[in-house]
Amino acid sequence: EWVVGGIEAKVPAYGLVLMGLAEIIRRRWSRGWVWFGGASAFHVLTGGWAVVAAMVSFVVTERLFRRRDESPVRFFSAGLFIGGGLALFGLWPALRLTLDASPQENVMAARIYSYYRISHHLLPGNFPTHWFIRQGILAAGLIAAVCCGRPTSAQRRVLWVAMAALLIAACGLIVGVLPAYEPDLAAKLLRYYWFRLSDAMVPLALAFWLMGCWDGNEQREQPRVPTLRGGNRVAWLAFLIAAGLFGWSSYQRNRFGIPPSTRHRLLGFHPDATVTEQRRSHADWLAVCDWARVATPEEEIFLTPRHQQTFKWYSGRAEVVNWKDVPQDAASLLKWKRRFDDVYPKSLGAVRLGSMRVPISYAKLKEYRKDYRVRFMVVDNRIATKQLPLVKIYPVGDQTNATYSVYELPND
Repeated sequence: EWVVGGIEAKVPAYGLVLMGLAEIIRRRWSRGWVWFGGASAFHVLTGGWAVVAAMVSFVVTERLFRRRDESPVRFFSAGLFIGGGLALFGLWPALRLTLDASPQENVMAARIYSYYRISHHLLPGNFPTHWFIRQGILAAGLIAAVCCGRPTSAQRRVLWVAMAALLIAACGLIVGVLPAYEPDLAAKLLRYYWFRLSDAMVPLALAFWLMGCWDGNEQREQPRVPTLRGGNRVAWLAFLIAAGLFGWSSYQRNRFGIPPSTRHRLLGFHPDATVTEQRRSHADWLAVCDWARVATPEEEIFLTPRHQQTFKWYSGRAEVVNWKDVPQDAASLLKWKRRFDDVYPKSLGAVRLGSMRVPISYAKLKEYRKDYRVRFMVVDNRIATKQLPLVKIYPVGDQTNATYSVYELPND
């Protein structure tokens, strides 16, 4: 998900990180720093952690344990300064995220981000157990490859980048203990995504080493396309496991025939619904979004069900608030949280993403219309099972939609 996950800044950033790794494999460190700097310009954390990990790899492979047949390489090269200059293009926008808020507001925003909105990525205590098991197996394999795998010089450089990523993740685990003692400090530190780099680099480096084992030539310094001659049993086993996992994942991804963003399991609503039911509700969702796109002005604002994530994608219309579309700067994040609590109050049990209730009262809906300039409300009929005492504008006449309806909010 981190490396190829939609159109976000992290995606081109990881592409540039991979280009930098390619240069490191060839022992062209100066060029690698330039690519990492470009990655930091797109996404300061992705590129920044990659720089830290590459520096650790440089120290280990070029200073502490450089092979005798390798000539020394300068650390302070032209590429390092060029990469540092490129990184400033990403660092300045990141610093501006907190400049428009007071210190207290920045702390509140950090707590919202780390403990409420993105805790499933940042807070180790919220990670499922199988995540630790999965990553632990990969980490053990990586350590075994470094200590016992007799890697080539090129492999050692990549393996130590991944080892440094593991050390960064270990620091994140320590930070994950702090909320019980220093919750404000921990909230600030957890925002640095300590586990993101290891999620990508550990399996990548391990796969790189296994492909070298498959080739069976441990003395070769320059990587090439691996052949099947003398295939190592461990590499073959890893390949078969990976192929099986890829096949199973592909089957699970495609058997529904609908985007993951609209599946019930992700949305937290009736996760055991059949494929037919989910396809029908997805078709109804597309229908109501198409109606909003065709029948309403572009500047229209909607009140939408809490569980959905894709109304903007399909309708091209704005929403009062959306769980997925969370701002990054402190001032806007506090505004987002106030708006979210106003529209989806916890008093109605809206703690989980699947708790999709909106208070249906004339007084509150009139406030929404006045405060947020919203006229229409999209209602999930599976939640609001009764006919609402509002003007229904979709579906009407010969229109049909069994899952979603649109009502006009009261004005006076």
